[in-house]
Amino acid sequence: MTAFKNILNENTASLLLYGEISDEGGEGRIASRDIVNELMYLDNNYDNLNIRINSIGGDVYPGIAIFNAIRQCRSNVTIYIDGIAASIAAVSYTHLTLPTKRI
Repeated sequence: MTAFKNILNENTASLLLYGEISDEGGEGRIASRDIVNELMYLDNNYDNLNIRINSIGGDVYPGIAIFNAIRQCRSNVTIYIDGIAASIAAVSYTHLTLPTKRI
């Protein structure tokens, strides 16, 4: 899994989603269940979440699980595209059109 969390301060955490989205982690892959679990933890403990994406996309169903987890976050979520957000990774980015999310 190429995911990394970073605590920026007591109210803000950052989560990196770098790699291909899949059901199983591995070399250069992001395991959706790990990301969803991490999002749930961060959402319960921080007011602000920065999600940074650099992904070529990947499997649709695991990507939808990540998308739904981001959408359900109560924290203020800001998504940054650090390199590329293609395919299903781009779907996670487009959720920002919802009123409680921002670029």
